[in-house]
Amino acid sequence: MNKPLRVLHAPIVALYQPWLYVEGLRRAGCNADYMCFYMSDQEQWLSHDYDFNLEIDYNPVNRPVNLEKGVDFFLYAVENYDIFHFHSGFSLFRGCDNFLAGNCSELHFLKKLGKKIIMHWWGCDRRTYEIDAHYRYSACLECVDSNRQWCASKDEEIFRKIERYADVQLSNGDICSSLPYIKWFNNAIDTDLWRPMTIDEIPDRYRLPHTENIRIFHSFGNSKIRGDVKGTREVTAAVERLRSEGHPVEFVFFDKIPNKELRYYQVQADIVVDQLRAGSHGSTAVECMACGKPVITYIRPEVAAIAPNDHPLIHATLETIYEVLKELIENAERRRAIGQSSREYALREHSCKVIGERLLELYGSL
Repeated sequence: MNKPLRVLHAPIVALYQPWLYVEGLRRAGCNADYMCFYMSDQEQWLSHDYDFNLEIDYNPVNRPVNLEKGVDFFLYAVENYDIFHFHSGFSLFRGCDNFLAGNCSELHFLKKLGKKIIMHWWGCDRRTYEIDAHYRYSACLECVDSNRQWCASKDEEIFRKIERYADVQLSNGDICSSLPYIKWFNNAIDTDLWRPMTIDEIPDRYRLPHTENIRIFHSFGNSKIRGDVKGTREVTAAVERLRSEGHPVEFVFFDKIPNKELRYYQVQADIVVDQLRAGSHGSTAVECMACGKPVITYIRPEVAAIAPNDHPLIHATLETIYEVLKELIENAERRRAIGQSSREYALREHSCKVIGERLLELYGSL
């Protein structure tokens, strides 16, 4: 009898996707765990939970202790897992010299032991200024200098090592259009948590004041240290223009709120604006579609050409966001219909259970 697959997701937060992937695998009947290098109290807003927190940081002073912890977990992992699904260029040992990637020093050992290796990319970990800046709308062009320096420190040798040892590399959106050898795979969302709600289902402390205005929602974690990479400046200006013209609108903006709490504000929105520079939609769009909201974003033609599914996302650019918002504000029935289609799409293409089943299919094909 074949043993059931044992899967490890590791080792960084990547917002909360590794945890949701693990949750999806478990719902699909698979044995799966999530290990993270380090999860401080301040980082809890980025994730939901973990099975192992090794408390390994990237301070070179702690290298000996970190190496010992890494070796101990490596020995445990090779005994207990068949599939190693890594995220953002890290594996089981944390490099101290490069914030955006580990050293992947043990990948060849995992291959010799017959393990399957997946590397998953989530955006800036694989996006490059040299590629992104060529497009008409670019997140990299707006990013702050300190973040650009991180990106410039990416070690191409790490990428070559991953390409040599990984059985498959995954991402979605602009990463896949820029790097065609990376396979498209959707984000996950817990559609039991992210769902349409009545006002009575929202805890009192998260209820916004009653209003007849149309609420336009936009959120941006760590916005003060990342630059205007989502087009927030143009979104804010469009809402201000609409208000000045007498339209009953208000702008609802949130930064660095735990996602499990942010959903209570998302469900009180009438329209959601995701991101208008990166060239593909992000996690906010998936969350708000699951909540049954119409979502505006910008998708590059190169991304649209390779996207595996039709979607209900509403297209806008930095120049057209005012017109797109105005049309939605004036058409309540269209907002309702797109919101319903968005919920159906999230259930079909992004729910944990669906993603877990598709992961199992992927693992089985390796």
